[in-house]
Amino acid sequence: MLLAVPLSSAQDTPPRPARAESPPKPEMPTLAVVGLANEVSSDEWEDLRIGMGLRAILSQELFETGHFELLEEKAEIREQLRALSRGLWEEGLRQDGAETRLLAGVGALQPDYVAYGKVVYFGRPRSRANIGPVRRNRQTIEIGLELTMLEVASGRRTIAEARGKAQTVATSAFFVYQEDRVELDESAVGTATRKAMSQAVEELMEKLDL
Repeated sequence: MLLAVPLSSAQDTPPRPARAESPPKPEMPTLAVVGLANEVSSDEWEDLRIGMGLRAILSQELFETGHFELLEEKAEIREQLRALSRGLWEEGLRQDGAETRLLAGVGALQPDYVAYGKVVYFGRPRSRANIGPVRRNRQTIEIGLELTMLEVASGRRTIAEARGKAQTVATSAFFVYQEDRVELDESAVGTATRKAMSQAVEELMEKLDL
Protein backbone atom coordinates (compact mmCIF):
# COMPACT_ATOMS: atom_id res chain seq x y z
CA MET A 1 0.00 0.00 0.00
CA LEU A 2 1.42 3.36 -1.03
CA LEU A 3 1.19 6.26 1.33
CA ALA A 4 0.77 9.72 -0.08
CA VAL A 5 3.42 12.09 1.25
CA PRO A 6 2.39 15.75 0.96
CA LEU A 7 4.85 17.98 -0.80
CA SER A 8 6.23 20.79 1.31
CA SER A 9 4.86 24.14 0.33
CA ALA A 10 6.48 27.53 0.43
CA GLN A 11 4.48 28.21 3.58
CA ASP A 12 6.23 25.29 5.33
CA THR A 13 9.69 26.73 4.68
CA PRO A 14 10.86 28.84 7.61
CA PRO A 15 11.62 32.44 6.58
CA ARG A 16 15.22 33.43 6.29
CA PRO A 17 16.35 35.94 8.87
CA ALA A 18 16.71 39.43 7.43
CA ARG A 19 20.27 40.44 6.74
CA ALA A 20 21.40 43.03 9.20
CA GLU A 21 22.35 46.24 7.47
CA SER A 22 25.77 47.67 8.24
CA PRO A 23 25.50 50.83 10.28
CA PRO A 24 26.46 53.93 8.31
CA LYS A 25 30.02 55.04 8.81
CA PRO A 26 30.27 58.13 10.96
CA GLU A 27 31.35 61.19 9.05
CA MET A 28 34.90 62.23 9.76
CA PRO A 29 35.57 65.84 10.74
CA THR A 30 36.86 68.01 7.93
CA LEU A 31 40.36 69.43 8.15
CA ALA A 32 42.02 72.37 6.42
CA VAL A 33 45.81 72.02 6.38
CA VAL A 34 47.29 75.48 5.90
CA GLY A 35 50.99 74.78 6.24
CA LEU A 36 53.93 76.13 8.19
CA ALA A 37 55.52 79.49 8.87
CA ASN A 38 59.26 79.92 8.42
CA GLU A 39 60.90 81.20 11.59
CA VAL A 40 64.41 80.04 10.68
CA SER A 41 66.94 82.82 10.15
CA SER A 42 68.74 81.25 7.21
CA ASP A 43 68.82 82.10 3.51
CA GLU A 44 68.62 78.40 2.71
CA TRP A 45 65.06 78.32 4.07
CA GLU A 46 63.57 81.25 2.19
CA ASP A 47 62.53 79.35 -0.95
CA LEU A 48 58.74 79.04 -1.18
CA ARG A 49 59.05 75.52 -2.54
CA ILE A 50 60.29 74.38 0.88
CA GLY A 51 57.15 75.68 2.57
CA MET A 52 54.90 73.96 0.06
CA GLY A 53 56.84 70.73 0.48
CA LEU A 54 56.47 70.85 4.26
CA ARG A 55 52.75 71.46 3.90
CA ALA A 56 52.49 68.33 1.73
CA ILE A 57 54.25 66.28 4.42
CA LEU A 58 51.93 67.64 7.12
CA SER A 59 48.86 66.86 4.99
CA GLN A 60 50.06 63.32 4.41
CA GLU A 61 50.83 62.69 8.08
CA LEU A 62 47.40 63.95 9.20
CA PHE A 63 45.55 62.09 6.44
CA GLU A 64 47.25 58.83 7.42
CA THR A 65 45.89 59.09 10.96
CA GLY A 66 42.51 58.14 9.49
CA HIS A 67 40.70 60.70 11.65
CA PHE A 68 40.10 63.51 9.15
CA GLU A 69 38.68 64.31 5.74
CA LEU A 70 40.99 66.80 4.06
CA LEU A 71 39.40 69.78 2.34
CA GLU A 72 41.39 69.54 -0.88
CA GLU A 73 39.13 67.64 -3.24
CA LYS A 74 37.81 70.64 -5.15
CA ALA A 75 40.23 72.64 -7.28
CA GLU A 76 39.08 76.03 -5.97
CA ILE A 77 39.52 74.96 -2.34
CA ARG A 78 42.93 73.50 -3.11
CA GLU A 79 44.05 76.79 -4.65
CA GLN A 80 42.73 78.81 -1.69
CA LEU A 81 44.69 76.66 0.73
CA ARG A 82 47.84 76.94 -1.38
CA ALA A 83 47.51 80.73 -1.38
CA LEU A 84 47.14 80.77 2.41
CA SER A 85 50.13 78.44 2.72
CA ARG A 86 52.29 80.73 0.60
CA GLY A 87 51.35 83.71 2.72
CA LEU A 88 52.04 81.81 5.94
CA TRP A 89 55.49 80.66 4.81
CA GLU A 90 56.58 84.08 3.59
CA GLU A 91 54.98 86.34 6.21
CA GLY A 92 54.94 84.08 9.28
CA LEU A 93 52.92 84.51 12.45
CA ARG A 94 55.04 87.03 14.32
CA GLN A 95 53.25 90.15 13.13
CA ASP A 96 50.34 91.45 15.18
CA GLY A 97 47.08 89.96 13.98
CA ALA A 98 48.77 87.52 11.57
CA GLU A 99 47.15 84.44 13.08
CA THR A 100 43.73 86.13 13.22
CA ARG A 101 43.93 87.05 9.52
CA LEU A 102 45.06 83.54 8.64
CA LEU A 103 42.15 81.90 10.43
CA ALA A 104 39.69 84.37 8.94
CA GLY A 105 40.83 83.28 5.49
CA VAL A 106 40.40 79.62 6.37
CA GLY A 107 37.01 80.20 8.01
CA ALA A 108 35.32 80.74 4.65
CA LEU A 109 36.00 77.06 3.88
CA GLN A 110 34.04 76.03 7.01
CA PRO A 111 36.31 73.21 8.22
CA ASP A 112 35.89 71.46 11.56
CA TYR A 113 39.62 71.67 12.26
CA VAL A 114 42.51 73.81 11.00
CA ALA A 115 46.12 72.61 11.12
CA TYR A 116 49.10 74.92 10.86
CA GLY A 117 52.50 75.38 12.46
CA LYS A 118 55.99 76.75 12.17
CA VAL A 119 59.59 75.70 11.76
CA VAL A 120 61.17 76.99 14.96
CA TYR A 121 64.67 75.49 14.87
CA PHE A 122 67.31 74.46 12.35
CA GLY A 123 70.67 73.30 13.70
CA ARG A 124 73.67 71.61 12.12
CA PRO A 125 76.50 70.91 14.55
CA ARG A 126 79.46 69.49 12.62
CA SER A 127 81.06 66.19 13.52
CA ARG A 128 83.91 64.17 12.00
CA ALA A 129 83.74 60.54 10.96
CA ASN A 130 86.64 58.25 10.06
CA ILE A 131 86.07 56.01 7.05
CA GLY A 132 89.23 53.94 6.50
CA PRO A 133 92.16 56.22 5.69
CA VAL A 134 89.74 58.99 4.65
CA ARG A 135 88.31 61.40 7.17
CA ARG A 136 85.04 63.01 6.18
CA ASN A 137 83.13 65.84 7.80
CA ARG A 138 79.54 64.97 8.57
CA GLN A 139 76.74 67.06 9.94
CA THR A 140 73.80 66.23 12.14
CA ILE A 141 70.76 68.10 10.86
CA GLU A 142 68.18 68.91 13.52
CA ILE A 143 64.75 70.38 12.78
CA GLY A 144 62.32 71.72 15.36
CA LEU A 145 58.60 72.11 14.59
CA GLU A 146 55.57 73.39 16.42
CA LEU A 147 52.13 72.29 15.19
CA THR A 148 48.76 73.72 16.15
CA MET A 149 45.37 72.06 15.70
CA LEU A 150 42.43 74.44 16.04
CA GLU A 151 38.95 73.06 16.70
CA VAL A 152 36.83 75.70 14.98
CA ALA A 153 33.57 75.22 16.90
CA SER A 154 35.12 75.55 20.35
CA GLY A 155 38.16 77.67 19.49
CA ARG A 156 40.35 75.22 21.40
CA ARG A 157 43.97 75.07 20.29
CA THR A 158 46.08 71.96 20.76
CA ILE A 159 49.82 72.44 20.34
CA ALA A 160 52.60 69.88 19.91
CA GLU A 161 56.36 70.34 19.51
CA ALA A 162 58.95 67.88 18.24
CA ARG A 163 62.47 67.64 16.84
CA GLY A 164 63.95 65.31 14.27
CA LYS A 165 67.57 64.50 13.39
CA ALA A 166 69.43 63.10 10.38
CA GLN A 167 73.04 62.99 9.20
CA THR A 168 74.59 64.13 5.95
CA VAL A 169 77.99 64.80 4.42
CA ALA A 170 78.96 68.38 5.20
CA THR A 171 79.40 69.33 1.55
CA SER A 172 76.07 67.93 0.35
CA ALA A 173 73.13 70.18 -0.51
CA PHE A 174 70.49 70.65 2.15
CA PHE A 175 67.66 70.91 -0.36
CA VAL A 176 67.22 69.18 -3.71
CA TYR A 177 64.92 70.97 -6.18
CA GLN A 178 63.08 69.57 -9.17
CA GLU A 179 61.53 72.36 -11.25
CA ASP A 180 58.67 73.78 -9.17
CA ARG A 181 59.04 71.55 -6.11
CA VAL A 182 61.55 70.50 -3.47
CA GLU A 183 62.48 66.82 -3.16
CA LEU A 184 62.51 66.48 0.60
CA ASP A 185 62.76 62.69 0.41
CA GLU A 186 66.24 63.06 -1.09
CA SER A 187 67.86 65.19 1.61
CA ALA A 188 68.82 64.89 5.26
CA VAL A 189 66.71 67.96 5.98
CA GLY A 190 63.69 66.13 4.59
CA THR A 191 64.44 63.05 6.69
CA ALA A 192 64.79 65.12 9.86
CA THR A 193 61.62 67.04 9.03
CA ARG A 194 59.57 63.89 8.51
CA LYS A 195 60.74 62.52 11.85
CA ALA A 196 59.80 65.75 13.62
CA MET A 197 56.47 65.97 11.77
CA SER A 198 55.55 62.37 12.59
CA GLN A 199 56.33 62.83 16.28
CA ALA A 200 54.40 66.11 16.49
CA VAL A 201 51.33 64.67 14.74
CA GLU A 202 51.39 61.63 17.03
CA GLU A 203 51.48 63.93 20.05
CA LEU A 204 48.58 65.97 18.64
CA MET A 205 46.46 62.87 18.23
CA GLU A 206 47.16 61.79 21.79
CA LYS A 207 46.17 65.21 23.14
CA LEU A 208 43.04 65.40 20.98
CA ASP A 209 42.06 61.84 21.96
CA LEU A 210 40.57 61.11 18.54
